[in-house]
Amino acid sequence: MLQRVPESIRTGKDKERFDSLAKMIASEPWGPNEVPNELRRRFQPIKGEGTFVLIFPALTGYNADSLDKWAADLDEVQARGLKAGIDPHILDTNRIASRIFTIVREDGPFIMGAAGLVVFVMILISLRSLTRTILVTVPLYIGITCIFGAMQLFDVKLNFLNVVVLPNLLTIAVDNSVHLYHRYMEEGPGSIGHALRHTGFASFVATCSNAAGYAALFVARHEGLRSIAWLAVLGVICSFIGTTILFPALLELVERLKLKSPPPAPEIAPK
Repeated sequence: MLQRVPESIRTGKDKERFDSLAKMIASEPWGPNEVPNELRRRFQPIKGEGTFVLIFPALTGYNADSLDKWAADLDEVQARGLKAGIDPHILDTNRIASRIFTIVREDGPFIMGAAGLVVFVMILISLRSLTRTILVTVPLYIGITCIFGAMQLFDVKLNFLNVVVLPNLLTIAVDNSVHLYHRYMEEGPGSIGHALRHTGFASFVATCSNAAGYAALFVARHEGLRSIAWLAVLGVICSFIGTTILFPALLELVERLKLKSPPPAPEIAPK
């Protein structure tokens, strides 16, 4: 193809570019000794002995199931090597990711349960009433549970970066319901609207501040960091709905049920 280039290009204003192209085409390919050491050392054993094998997966690593299958294949390769008297050293980031996901699946429910229990105990110590503690924490737990529905709705997946946000959301969201309930107890029955207008607005501002702090990660180039922002913002919104919208409605319902219940019969002193 180079020989068919017109003479006008070879000798004209593009002569320098043509000569450069011809020189590059005439160059010989590199041999192993010409490859820079920075690249060559990645494919050579330290002691100069051994075999380097590249294995390419047929599955993509975009979900946990594919990672688990790939890790299982590599474990089988290692087991066969050991059986044949070879001690293979496997270097693969997806295999490490699969093990991290396994740890998250095994320990995640326990960590969330422990965080929820600690929050419950702290509120119980503060309110000194099991009934009040249940009344305060149930909307919180409902809001946290709704996060998983929001994740499904907005196609947000858990990974080993954003999963650390879930326990933090419990401690962030519980403030709203606790402050609101303390204000309600100070004002007395019938003060839900007043408490919601004042303390509820403060909770809204605090929630927006928390969401804004996490939302800053939306501008990150790393997809994992952006997933933290998605999960945190969805979690803050869902917990706000549970603690600042559902909780006052629950207090109002309890008040109405108390008003409808008949007063206790007066005790008659014996003659």
